[in-house]
Amino acid sequence: MPPRLLIVQNNLESPAGIVQEEAARCGIESTLLMGSPDLVLPTDAGRHDGLLILGGTMNCLADDQCPYFPPLLELARRMDAEGRPVMGICLGAQLLARAWGGTPRIGSAPEYGFVPLEPTEAAFDDPLLSDVPPGTCFMQWHDDTYDLPQGATLLMQSTTCRNQIWRAGNVTWAFQAHIEVTPSILVAWGLIRQKLTGDAEAPALLRAASDRHLPEADHAARVIATRFAEEILAGARRRRQAA
Repeated sequence: MPPRLLIVQNNLESPAGIVQEEAARCGIESTLLMGSPDLVLPTDAGRHDGLLILGGTMNCLADDQCPYFPPLLELARRMDAEGRPVMGICLGAQLLARAWGGTPRIGSAPEYGFVPLEPTEAAFDDPLLSDVPPGTCFMQWHDDTYDLPQGATLLMQSTTCRNQIWRAGNVTWAFQAHIEVTPSILVAWGLIRQKLTGDAEAPALLRAASDRHLPEADHAARVIATRFAEEILAGARRRRQAA
């Protein structure tokens, strides 16, 4: 059987985009689970070789709205312990911070639009981040942040939200930035922003920013997503050889 990625999508408007596209290109199939109050997560990670947790409009402490959050945190820790790579994006990163013992900071770091990220020294040796140029602009849309979990390694940061990309455990990566976005996702987000704010210029402003920054963001994101897929494939090969 081909390797399989488990995707937890918390909102309809926040699909896996580039990450799923690159996984599929590398021969990895996906199982998509949509977040809902009655979502039941698998208790056994054995059928999946990686986990992707996507963004959403709720905050990472909203267990009453999303009762699947606590078992999702446990699943992420279990998959990491078994060498099955885990990635979180935006809300997913905040959930991973919580899973590893970091402190959520609700409403303390709003960002919207393309923001340049700067690498730490650790990024240059990281399996996913080593080839991402300093100053690459990635799309942001969040209000919340977190204190890094103890033992986590910060990989990229911004001036307005320090803890942007980090690594923890064996094979867990968290991205506050939306590395997954495609042109169609951004068009939809511009319209959502217009409805939320009443700003009729919101779609055009995001389109202009996308024209300027999306080419570099897309290239860097596809490198990251491909490296993540390679980590999934390598782990699957090791498990097959050990079986």
